[in-house]
Amino acid sequence: MRRIDASGDGKVSRDEFRDRTRFFDLADRDGDGKLSAPEFLVIRGIMVGR
Repeated sequence: MRRIDASGDGKVSRDEFRDRTRFFDLADRDGDGKLSAPEFLVIRGIMVGR
């Protein structure tokens, strides 16, 4: 997550996430346009098939 969090605010924005918008939208549970650490774990699970 730290590699993607270019702003260093502890969250990954849609712009920082780049082209993976489908996964981003699935993980952004609270709809704030940023992925918190727990939301980011959802993405990891999707991407590795868990």
